Amino acid sequence: MPRSNNKITPTNKITPSNIVPSNKISSNIIPTNTPSMMNTLKEGFSFGIGSAIAHNTINSLFSSKPVPNNCEFLKKEINNTTSPELIEKLKNDYIKCLEK
Repeated sequence: MPRSNNKITPTNKITPSNIVPSNKISSNIIPTNTPSMMNTLKEGFSFGIGSAIAHNTINSLFSSKPVPNNCEFLKKEINNTTSPELIEKLKNDYIKCLEK
């Protein structure tokens, strides 16, 4: 591939006289936070939450714990319910769950 013939000549150089100063302040400048106790606590809290989420995600991916059966939840609900109609419905759901 041939090289480009673009050469810098004295006519296309940027000189201080060619630069037009802008009076506008750029709106995308982010102010820096000065160190403070609250800022440090906020960063530590955020790091702790992120770390806990990451630990739970990794543990759930690589753990060999069995998935809890929904039937046990229905059994506990039957024991904690006092309404006879709801008990019958939960019993039917529990039987269906056991048949799966």
